[in-house]
Amino acid sequence: AGPPSPKSTEDLFAVTAYKGAAVPTDYSTAYFDNEAVNSDAEGKLNFTNTQYYPADAEKLFFYAYSPVSTDGYTAGPASGAPTVAWTINGTQDIMYAKAAEGIGKVSAGETQPQPEFTFGHLLKQVRFKLVKGEGFGDGIYASSVKITNCRTQASLNLMTGDLTFEGDANQSIGFSGNYAIQKSGVEIGSLLCQAGETDLDIEIVAAGVTYKTSVTLTSSSTDITAGDAGVSHLVTLTFIGTQIVPSATITDWVDAGETSGTIQ
Repeated sequence: AGPPSPKSTEDLFAVTAYKGAAVPTDYSTAYFDNEAVNSDAEGKLNFTNTQYYPADAEKLFFYAYSPVSTDGYTAGPASGAPTVAWTINGTQDIMYAKAAEGIGKVSAGETQPQPEFTFGHLLKQVRFKLVKGEGFGDGIYASSVKITNCRTQASLNLMTGDLTFEGDANQSIGFSGNYAIQKSGVEIGSLLCQAGETDLDIEIVAAGVTYKTSVTLTSSSTDITAGDAGVSHLVTLTFIGTQIVPSATITDWVDAGETSGTIQ
């Protein structure tokens, strides 16, 4: 069992359903299309627009994703699956699930089965920790952190769950604030970005000075592949004099291994 659903939340995820077959011969004939799901004050889930099983008991097959998009959603043409497109900004995960075992309306007096969705992450998470090293000044704060070599145009195939990216890998995602660079080191934030890529170019602005560094994510665990979707990576940036010494720990939500390197 996963964590409970957030309470009193709109547009938790959206669902498309097909009738009669998990892989329809005509994708334009969805039983219902891109219907949003909300939660009530108790965390119970319901469609924004109430949906009903077909009276003829023919089975439904369900495909779900988050975050919900209306502008980015394209209903399936006859020959192609529905798709969802986003511009990645680093702050939102993309998740996917399906309940494609086929569920139909049951007879009166029987318990009606309902679709159960187990969502999986389609992006990787990169977390950042800043550390004050030897020769670096006291009382210095970072104001922004960016990954500068990523793709930000993503498209999801709603039938297969495949997420693809387009464009050159020269786009930036980042966050800003006021982050102290301390000896103890503190995690300051995270970014969600394209899975599969392991070489990161990072740019940090501290006290008005722009620092640039690169790090390669690796894994010391045979069970975890660097850069995979659903894997979290801790990147520690140690400021030494005018240098930044990066190291990266890769985890599947728990520590698993690390790499390190030094740049001028």
